[in-house]
Amino acid sequence: MTQKARNISVFFRVFPWQNLKVVKSVGEVYEIMPLPHSSNDYEQVIDWLRHFQGKRNLKPIFKLADEQYIRPTHEISDYQMAQFDKPFKLWKSLLPIVLNN
Repeated sequence: MTQKARNISVFFRVFPWQNLKVVKSVGEVYEIMPLPHSSNDYEQVIDWLRHFQGKRNLKPIFKLADEQYIRPTHEISDYQMAQFDKPFKLWKSLLPIVLNN
């Protein structure tokens, strides 16, 4: 198993079939958040991020309007005060595991 696959591996216990519970995750768990601007609209993306308030227990990955995904390369605890002077990771596609209540 590659390191990338190991980082996204999540083990599930399903019982009954309608209830899905994460019992162990290998690596970090991220929340995918839609961001309504495209990757070439840098100023609009930064402005939107300044107003973002995420959940403390999940790290966000942002899905841009042009179907690309970005995530900060460093921890941002307060998006309103962030300088955005460091690069973001960018993916052209992701294979997410969707968990719903």
